[in-house]
Amino acid sequence: MTTTTFPQQPATKTQINNLQRGHGRLGIVGTNYDIRNEVAWKVKHENPEVLNLNYKGRNYSLKYGQSLSGKTFWYTSEALPTEVVREIIPFDTKAIEHPELVEVKLHVTGEMMVEFITFRRTRTTRQWKQGQTIEVAERDITIL
Repeated sequence: MTTTTFPQQPATKTQINNLQRGHGRLGIVGTNYDIRNEVAWKVKHENPEVLNLNYKGRNYSLKYGQSLSGKTFWYTSEALPTEVVREIIPFDTKAIEHPELVEVKLHVTGEMMVEFITFRRTRTTRQWKQGQTIEVAERDITIL
């Protein structure tokens, strides 16, 4: 009779809120590339299909995606509800007046950088085009 041992799941998930994005113009040095890759590898293996996270009191569920080679991966949410879009881009009058023409998704890159990506179209029959990217500070993210 053989016994199999299953790998232990960590008591807590690896967090990205101690990472910092660098900004050359502002003179802010970001987290080292090797450290980011180590954290990304842990997050990827702890969350192989879905990444659940909390940002400013709201929970999001992001699906895993990868390139054909498998070297690049990311997590992306479905289109966010209109009330969330209004909180994220409150200054955009088009998003307020015509919510069917604006779509926002939460995106986590393979380097564990978090951002909201906007998509726009001129009419409901047109294709979506990527608009602006809004960076999110990693310190505000908690992986559930």
